[in-house]
Amino acid sequence: VRRWNDFTQVVNEKEIQKELIPELMQMFAVSDFAADTCCHYSNILFDLIETGDLERSYTRQDYKNKLSSMHTYTQDEDLMVFLRKYRRREMLRIAWRDLTQVAELSETLADLTQMADCLLTEVLEILYNRQAEILGYPASISGKRQKLYIIAAGKLGGLELNFSSDVDLIFVYPEDWLTEDVEEPISNQEFFTRLAQRFIKVLNTPTADGFVYRVDMRLRPYGEGGPLVMSLPALQSYFHEQARDWERYALVKARVLAPPDQSVRTLENMMNQFVYRRYVDFGVIEALRQMKQKIQQEVRSKRLQDDIKRGPGGIRQVEFVVQAFQLMRGGLKPFLQQRHLLTALNYLKDKHALGDAVVELGQAYQFLRRSEHCLQMVSDSQTHALPNEPWSQLRLAYAMGFNNWEDFLTQLNIYREYVQNYFERFLAKKQYSQIENLNDEWFQQLLNSWKLKFADSAMAYQLTQLGFPSGEETRVILSEFADSYRCTNLSALGRERLNQLMPILLQLVVKTKNPMETLNRIILLLE
Repeated sequence: VRRWNDFTQVVNEKEIQKELIPELMQMFAVSDFAADTCCHYSNILFDLIETGDLERSYTRQDYKNKLSSMHTYTQDEDLMVFLRKYRRREMLRIAWRDLTQVAELSETLADLTQMADCLLTEVLEILYNRQAEILGYPASISGKRQKLYIIAAGKLGGLELNFSSDVDLIFVYPEDWLTEDVEEPISNQEFFTRLAQRFIKVLNTPTADGFVYRVDMRLRPYGEGGPLVMSLPALQSYFHEQARDWERYALVKARVLAPPDQSVRTLENMMNQFVYRRYVDFGVIEALRQMKQKIQQEVRSKRLQDDIKRGPGGIRQVEFVVQAFQLMRGGLKPFLQQRHLLTALNYLKDKHALGDAVVELGQAYQFLRRSEHCLQMVSDSQTHALPNEPWSQLRLAYAMGFNNWEDFLTQLNIYREYVQNYFERFLAKKQYSQIENLNDEWFQQLLNSWKLKFADSAMAYQLTQLGFPSGEETRVILSEFADSYRCTNLSALGRERLNQLMPILLQLVVKTKNPMETLNRIILLLE
């Protein structure tokens, strides 16, 4: 009521179409951002009403058309003002359609993503041309002009951006050389670094009109300590020599925000080969288990119990299950190479993968994402925490279509419990003791002996006790294998896998009818 009164102090209530008043009051009740925008920028609201934009869904071309006038702003400061007002207008439109339940979740996600796509690419083009007029156009050694490409990761890459989300970006350009058509050329690396810095400043800097997007560059090669931009050859070298498994996971959703050309196709093919292997990738399972363990450790923190993204049964756990499945099997099953999570889930459903969990996980994900948007639409802030105050709780429940907080929380907890239980079972690691008749104490002793390459003759007694007919002969076979060229030249990952395998293998070999013959054959196979 107070906010409505504030609004009617600014505008004449008679100027508002009567049929819109209930929707306006509904939106004011659940979103401070929407109410403040209507009070302080009433011209935005009336423009949305007069143009009919509140009543329709946008296409990508609609967003481009709305941005076309920004080409008239010659100064970065003026461009920043325009972009922030543009964002406020479109975010009010999206919030209105979402909170009045005119738009489904799929439309809200598509709207937020398309707006970001168009805005980022248009701004980059403007800044590129302005900078090139002063510093020259970057070119390849053959004289071909070079562009800067944006790789969108995270939810932007996955076509499912939040209402108040960071944008995770990586900047790449085709080749190293120099700028042309200027007296003092600079390197392409320097040109594109300056361009990226300027681009981030225009979007990220908070002003009296707010911000456009918070730009997160931590997913770029080498993280925060790495270069801001990187050439295609340098990126390819990084993927081959330096990148880790968690980066493959992080790039499952990645896509290039540019029309397809030769460089874009090369870049997308390079990323695809890095993320997906041409086989069922069981090799990444241990890395995924380590990621899962980190998520579990963070979930145990009390401060995250009410976090619907990172807390128990939250959005991140659904994302982990789907993306891990994609990472393991996507190389062999191209239909899993999907950036959009719900699309990937639908493919899993069609192919009868993940069992009945697909439907439940999809429903839980959509409920959690809608709740996340309602939370963020309150004040246009990047929050995922459930409110503690009774009024804020009622407001969230109302925005989600519930009459009271208790009913909303009951439904939320049903979904969270399902997600949490499935997440705990997913990629659960079997303990060695669960393998019939394997002894944990023996495993540790054998592991220690294996790491010492069975070099000590006293270790023959240990092998005799385990059940090998000739402990000394067994020790020599294992010692020679451990000290062989193939073993000593293993990668760190290969060594780790072999260390896990050998103690289990020895305890199983000794149970065969002819342990010594089996051992010799197994060693040949391992070599």
